[in-house]
Amino acid sequence: MQNLKRNIILTFIFAFTIYIFLAFYSDFDSLYYSLEQFQLPNFILVFFFSLIGIFIKFYRWHYLLLVSKIKIDFKNSLLVFGTGLIMGITPGKWGEVFKSYLLKKDFDIELVKSLPIIFAERMSEFLTLIFLSILTLFFLNQYQTFLFVLIIFFVVTILFLTNKSVLQLFLKYLSKVKFLKIDASKTRSILASQKIIINPILYIISIFAWLFEFFCFYIILSNFINDISVFKSVTLYSFAILFGSISMLPGGLGATEGSLTFLLFQNGILKNDAVAVTVLIRFFTLWLSVFIGVLSSVIYFKRRIVK
Repeated sequence: MQNLKRNIILTFIFAFTIYIFLAFYSDFDSLYYSLEQFQLPNFILVFFFSLIGIFIKFYRWHYLLLVSKIKIDFKNSLLVFGTGLIMGITPGKWGEVFKSYLLKKDFDIELVKSLPIIFAERMSEFLTLIFLSILTLFFLNQYQTFLFVLIIFFVVTILFLTNKSVLQLFLKYLSKVKFLKIDASKTRSILASQKIIINPILYIISIFAWLFEFFCFYIILSNFINDISVFKSVTLYSFAILFGSISMLPGGLGATEGSLTFLLFQNGILKNDAVAVTVLIRFFTLWLSVFIGVLSSVIYFKRRIVK
């Protein structure tokens, strides 16, 4: 637990450094001016959509608990999920295995039952992002090379996940890569999650969660530029999120912000506006969730102490 607290504090310090650098890059006064231009009705709308997106992710979590026949009441399920949101600042959000730790410690639910849910959440989120990126690139009719790479990667990943023997063989080789730390228990959990991963309802829920996040980005971006298409905005945002995900940096920090600012600037948006859009979308889609996670953890652990 102490290591976890230390890592979270270090991540916050790293994030603060990133945003200070962005502020210097765009000039503090110019950035402040751009942020002031973000209209209140848009702020309220994006805030509302962000909360809906978070609730959809909770619904996915609770649905997977029910499918996995894990019995936990709605209130505790909500608190465990909320506490896990603070792990959004871990590499690839894999720190959300903390939810499995809470289920084991406080509800005596074996890790082998709950870990597959975490894996299913992460994979469905990643695969639906790639799927939506492919769709937007197809309609946008740009970046054809990247579109081809994404399609190949998407198809190969689906084949791996749906074929148990292929997945088992793949995990056997991955377990030999030391820094991945894939031991026998994690391998069993991933294999156990295969039945959940091929559940189409899981992907439908994940698509809706991404759509609300895309809406948030489009609303923010349209506040600063009028002639940007929905497909174009989704493509730019998807690129940045994918880059942040594969960087395996905590919360994609630095990689997501840097790539998104660069892409916006390259597409004709003023430097200070590009940084403002990046800061705003990360506030609503990352830091709002982390803040809810902090509040949830305070409530959760306070209730546990009272017990």
